[in-house]
Amino acid sequence: LRIYGLNNLKPVLPQIELKTYKTNDFYLFRNQVKDYMTSLGLSEVYNYNFISDSDKNVLPPSMQSKTIPLLNALSANLKHLNPTSIISLLKNVETNLSYFDKAKFFDVKKNFYSVDNVVSEVPILSFCLYNINKKEKETEMLLEAKGIIETVFEKIGVSNTSYYFSDKAPEGFKDLKTLFKNILFLCDSQNHHIGWLGAVNDEIKSKYKLKNDQKDTRVIISEID
Repeated sequence: LRIYGLNNLKPVLPQIELKTYKTNDFYLFRNQVKDYMTSLGLSEVYNYNFISDSDKNVLPPSMQSKTIPLLNALSANLKHLNPTSIISLLKNVETNLSYFDKAKFFDVKKNFYSVDNVVSEVPILSFCLYNINKKEKETEMLLEAKGIIETVFEKIGVSNTSYYFSDKAPEGFKDLKTLFKNILFLCDSQNHHIGWLGAVNDEIKSKYKLKNDQKDTRVIISEID
């Protein structure tokens, strides 16, 4: 423009291509799920998609083998992409215990894992219930969590005949039982694994300072594709 001269340019109307506005159905669906979870009394949390070496070692071997390391991690606490919400939710409980004896919260994010050098990103709904009060039994909390899943499924139009809970671990998820006292697996009507619901065992709770001589926090975690 400096060489040719700005005044030598002929005024031309810009060419604008008009396109039909398209809604992002998944984005709308995700927001609906968030609204339903909030209406059930759960608070939304936002977590990092990274875990440390020590966090990775807590996971069962099947998850460790799928974990994706970063080539240039910014911190020792952010060395691997997160293959599950378990670690993040346990840390949420550890933080919140300083302020609340009980809480219910959820997260909607992606889990990352690699199988045969193929990286997958899976959108996940996860949630957690915890309570330090001994009067509320773990079985009652499991039933409450199961009710949350059933209610959300009903609200999004999923019939109760199109899924079921089972204590039989699907192939590839059997060692997940090493993290939980009790665990239920969620499957669709074609027997495809779509999620799980479990009560965290004492060993894992101790690692994240949720259990000691003075307290024994009951922690329920669920993760659904």
